[in-house]
Amino acid sequence: MEKMIVTIFNTEAAAYDGVSALKALNDGGDITLYATAVLAKDADGKVSVKQTSDTDRRFNRMRPSIAPRKRH
Repeated sequence: MEKMIVTIFNTEAAAYDGVSALKALNDGGDITLYATAVLAKDADGKVSVKQTSDTDRRFNRMRPSIAPRKRH
């Protein structure tokens, strides 16, 4: 897990759409998705974790990252 993607969206709904798109790439074999997280920042600058998903059970803590799958 040497690569990580961080994206910023204008709305929480768009962030969830982004997670869905990454999961679709994972399901299609284009990337390997280890974990995802959706965080939100309110008007006062407070950050909260809205959703986490650990898709690779080898990791016992959340690590939001992806890496390209090796093609044989």
